[in-house]
Amino acid sequence: HFPCPDSYAWDLFSDYLYLFPVGFDVKILLFVMMPNHLHMVVRDPLGNLPFAMAYFMRETSREMGRVSKRINKVWGGPYHSSVIDSYLYFLQVYKYVYQNQTRAGLCKSVEDYDFSSLSILLGKIQSVIPLETDDMLISDPAETLLWLNQGYSIDEIQDLKGGLRNKKFRIRIRPETKKHSPLELWESFPRHIDKKN
Repeated sequence: HFPCPDSYAWDLFSDYLYLFPVGFDVKILLFVMMPNHLHMVVRDPLGNLPFAMAYFMRETSREMGRVSKRINKVWGGPYHSSVIDSYLYFLQVYKYVYQNQTRAGLCKSVEDYDFSSLSILLGKIQSVIPLETDDMLISDPAETLLWLNQGYSIDEIQDLKGGLRNKKFRIRIRPETKKHSPLELWESFPRHIDKKN
């Protein structure tokens, strides 16, 4: 766990994420803070994410160490990133990240978790995190939330975890069946999602 209260960590992370678009031209699409790690989906047109994350991890580690009077490092290791170059894959990762807290048993539904950009977009909390417009959520909030709360199967979770381990996100063909994952089918998405994107 982070060596400070969750609310303090959220405010601290928010302050440093505020600088991502201005200082590094990294656009934040979504962000979820868990008790001991975080997930973020960004758009990085200039390839500045390594510099942004080095700055973020160094400064937040320094500040959490100062507040908690902890000498040891706060982050367990370097950040890991995976390039998502398909809209279908983006949608699956979008859902997977927003479901992280429900899979961990921290809340019953995705909209009940305060330490998430979803709570900002739904107007439940205020934050300085500069989020990009979420067209899917805006187009039909009720349908999007319904879809976000539909769980993944154990096999689908493994497919997504495996995809995120790669430098370039890919869902593998399942070795036992030699078939593609159902996650690669548009039928798994709500009707209001623009599949041409």
